[in-house]
Amino acid sequence: MRQKPQPANRIAFAGVAEITDQESGRHLTGDVSELSVHGCYVEIQRTLPIANIVVVKIFNESERFEAMAQVIFVHQNMAMGLVFRDVSMQSTMILRGWLLRSPGSPQYANE
Repeated sequence: MRQKPQPANRIAFAGVAEITDQESGRHLTGDVSELSVHGCYVEIQRTLPIANIVVVKIFNESERFEAMAQVIFVHQNMAMGLVFRDVSMQSTMILRGWLLRSPGSPQYANE
């Protein structure tokens, strides 16, 4: 029997996210608590609708990751799941570095 593919493994992560909704121009700030090569989980009090396109900037230590992303799930007024859509080479390298430096997660850099 074939199993459904599992979503990318996420790692625990501590960073700040600045999110700009492309439709409304609304700016939000939240805490990134989980991260993967494909997206992130942002704890945020004011959520956006599913499918909205955003620019997300994630700050950790002295580095900044930036990408276009899409809201793929929402826990109303608690958190949002974002999937990265358009990521520059520089931001890809920053993301992979964060994932490599996380305990027990070198396999994520090769996904």
